[in-house]
Amino acid sequence: MINSNNEDNNRFEIIYRTEYEDVNLVCVLNDVAWWKRPNLLATRYGIILPKFRSKMSFEQNNNNVQSQTLYIRQLQSNDSGVYECETLGSIQQFNLTVIVHLTTVELGTQLITSYDSTTDHKLNQTDSNLLQHSIILNNGHIQIHENQLIRLTCVVSRALPAAILYFPFDIDYRIEKNITIENDDKTYRTILVIILRINRHLHKRIFHCQA
Repeated sequence: MINSNNEDNNRFEIIYRTEYEDVNLVCVLNDVAWWKRPNLLATRYGIILPKFRSKMSFEQNNNNVQSQTLYIRQLQSNDSGVYECETLGSIQQFNLTVIVHLTTVELGTQLITSYDSTTDHKLNQTDSNLLQHSIILNNGHIQIHENQLIRLTCVVSRALPAAILYFPFDIDYRIEKNITIENDDKTYRTILVIILRINRHLHKRIFHCQA
């Protein structure tokens, strides 16, 4: 998808690509340098800087309209950003967003209150065991008593843009945590945690999380 907003001396395009695709940025200005601020990518002499050559290439087009094309191969999430080709008095910008599709939505459960310590299991919530199924028994079914509290945790580990999580329940619950954290590769990890009090109307209900 490409959206553009063009003026005489300033052209701006919005481009969306998915992860691992290639993209071609076509600049219709002459004698330009390429930037992804604050980094210079290619000089006005058409030379790509060494650290970018492994995934970028450059082509001068001399058809009806003289233009230059910057090729970026095998896009990754941290390739998102604003690319610029600029010359004296003119600039063309490309706002590139690399979309990372979420692949899995993880759901975990944790018992908060217990009436029978011999059969129920408690778990301290830490980052490492956030998704441990502490009260899942008998082929994935949860066995707990009425009026007990459980914590449901829904996690998408990697997405770009950030995932939006929700529990599509027609019952009352309390949101304990709803946060988005940036990963090292510029994607986002989203965590939603709710507290739910069990009653007889929830018997044999299937709980799920959507993103």
